[in-house]
Amino acid sequence: MNLNGETALPEPVAPPPHPPAASGALAIPDVSGFLARAKADGLGPAELNRGATNSYEALAPLFQDIVEPGFAGIASGASQPYPNWFALAAHFSNETGAALKATELGQSLAPQPPTKGSRATTFALKAMVQLLGGVPKEAAAVLAAMAAVNIKGYLNVKTLWVTAQRLHQIYRRTPGGSPLERVRFLSKICGELLADVNQRELSEMGIAGQQYLVFRRSHPGATPEQVCQQFVLSGSTPAAAQALYGYALQHSQDPVPPSNFSAFAPTAAQGGNLLVAAFALYETAGQTNNRARKNGLIATANNLITVREERDVVAPAYWKLGPPQLTNRAALAELLTPGLRVMFGPLEWTFARYAKGLKEIQGNPASSAAAERNWAMFNDRLPAVLNAFDAVYQHPNTAWDLPNVEKPVDWNPPA
Repeated sequence: MNLNGETALPEPVAPPPHPPAASGALAIPDVSGFLARAKADGLGPAELNRGATNSYEALAPLFQDIVEPGFAGIASGASQPYPNWFALAAHFSNETGAALKATELGQSLAPQPPTKGSRATTFALKAMVQLLGGVPKEAAAVLAAMAAVNIKGYLNVKTLWVTAQRLHQIYRRTPGGSPLERVRFLSKICGELLADVNQRELSEMGIAGQQYLVFRRSHPGATPEQVCQQFVLSGSTPAAAQALYGYALQHSQDPVPPSNFSAFAPTAAQGGNLLVAAFALYETAGQTNNRARKNGLIATANNLITVREERDVVAPAYWKLGPPQLTNRAALAELLTPGLRVMFGPLEWTFARYAKGLKEIQGNPASSAAAERNWAMFNDRLPAVLNAFDAVYQHPNTAWDLPNVEKPVDWNPPA
């Protein structure tokens, strides 16, 4: 059953993951067709998420073949240059699936018992929630299990205390005739938030990726300048895309790849222009043999897509208002921020580890840097995502240990 009480399909209707092969032989996934079928069939959040992950996994080798002509996929032992945005997105989408499982536990009101390593922290979180306002132990147990999906993020005592306070406040504002009804409702809101983010990302970046690959096959040998002039997306214009591409190209070799594109051209750095310029940069990277220059071009293109994704596409999902009793989805995002984690094969990125390098901004001795950030805020979210990208850039092979792609027998992921 999905979160809407509907019977789940045995398999998502999604572009299947491709076997390791030369990417030139791979079919372009029909992302727009999948989304249309998903809507018609009423796929639930979990099925939609699996389809999104599969779509990114199918797009990733095709785009890597642009930046690294002849890319042979995971069978080659993976790619040495930086991975493209779609390879990175597959891992983020896979983690969203794990979070959706936690919301399903809340829907069923049957949280799994914590593992040995997480038992103490989950117990402490449950106890704190109860002490803050007499929340029944059954509800507190479910809430604690949901919040502590990545228990490592809450090991800091100050983070744990702030999280317990927020969890209690959100619980008190959540409608329901009984404690467990409140938990079920809260779980449903979390699932809807994650599904909304999934839908928005795939509808924009996934379809744009599909459209560009179709354009590319019908325009063989198109130069980056021709991409800017001839490939048009919603909200893009050739002149603005060309200007943004020129700026990004000029700064692609900066010590830190640019991400504040609006500072250069507030009008140009909008809408589809960001994606068109990114695809043009990918083409430039494919014409470049120098590894450092190629990586700078790929990283800058990834940043262009990420700014479009995080600033314009998914941001509204976090600020959609819920019922009068519930402030908004942003409160849920703030609650879960310290525990965010993404696995890139054997490489683990966590928000808590990233936050150790951040300053505490509230001057509250009872708070922590991780607890003072909110994933719903673009200025908190974007640098965290780019930090995760940087971690992968140090070990680019990890990006190709894709969640749903069968690994060759001799596949040895890097440590």
